[in-house]
Amino acid sequence: MLKRLEKYLKGWGFAWVASVAPPPFSPPSSVDLRNFRKILVVRLDNRIGNVILITPLLIALKSHFPEARISYLLSRNLSGLAEFIPGVDHFIPYDKRAYARNPLRLHKLVRMIQADEYDLVIDASDELQLSFNHALTTALSGARFRLGYQRRGSARWLDVTVRPGDPDRHATEMHLDLLRALVPINQPPRPIIDNTAVNSAGSDFRREHDLAPNEAIILIHPGGRGAKRRPVETFFALAEAINANLSARPVFIWGPEENEWINTVRADAPGSIIWGGVFPFADLISLLSSASAYISGDNGIMHLASACGVPTIGLFSVSLVNKYRPLGPLDRAYDESKQPVETRELVEALKELIDETAFEEDPTVGPTGA
Repeated sequence: MLKRLEKYLKGWGFAWVASVAPPPFSPPSSVDLRNFRKILVVRLDNRIGNVILITPLLIALKSHFPEARISYLLSRNLSGLAEFIPGVDHFIPYDKRAYARNPLRLHKLVRMIQADEYDLVIDASDELQLSFNHALTTALSGARFRLGYQRRGSARWLDVTVRPGDPDRHATEMHLDLLRALVPINQPPRPIIDNTAVNSAGSDFRREHDLAPNEAIILIHPGGRGAKRRPVETFFALAEAINANLSARPVFIWGPEENEWINTVRADAPGSIIWGGVFPFADLISLLSSASAYISGDNGIMHLASACGVPTIGLFSVSLVNKYRPLGPLDRAYDESKQPVETRELVEALKELIDETAFEEDPTVGPTGA
């Protein structure tokens, strides 16, 4: 009954959006594109991973429209990431829960967007899921042109619609395909954040735990959303194996929503683990940037680690591996949907990553390894 009611209300809501939105214009021409001065990317999401996965689109926009002001709607909960997201000139904070409790706040946000008089607004939500908040914000943005995926009547309020592509392609390509409807895109789809000016949290953490500046640390995030969470015992076994077989120290990190869970399992953990804890984004990025490797299930920090340039291993049990795997040059992804990866195999993979990064960082090693 509730599902039917939700479906009915959504259908009514989308019909209302289509009825009140200004009719679409013709698609922009090359002349219009040269005149773009203000561009807004709409991605109403509270998930860290989805913010990181959209960075290739933001970088491509700034590359093709260097004189334009690129704005991005960023959740207030993720505001600590703003200084590290490339390609964005202006962040607009939003609070998804507040809009659900009080739709007048969403109306105020839309009015503010209208006042900015954008040339282009991009609905960057998932190509297979039509979101009411995304549709409303994009349709009523007042922008000269509105771009998004073709879904359930969205052509009634979009000036440029893009057909959904291969659902198994990477999520970054899904975002870049939107821009490809306007301009050619040849850049690699790898997510990147700007961690060139990190704070001292990484080195401070090392001093606090008596770790030498060049001592390898492997960050392990045992958490995950719902079914994505791997049994914590497997990460405990991995930590013991790292301590026994590698010249590296295992460091556990986790998110604030996992504090209680960590406290319940910590008593059974091996003594080889260094407990990192929960970090503000700036401190976390500093710690990630100082690590030799990172390993976890499919979660937002996995994407953040990869975007920092840390060799990353992602363990996938329910997510689409090809769509969400980390894309760094040394990154690896394992599909555990049928069978878990053995600890021995993960230790071997981590050893290869540590050896590879040590080779790259050693100034005494010549190009032939001599």
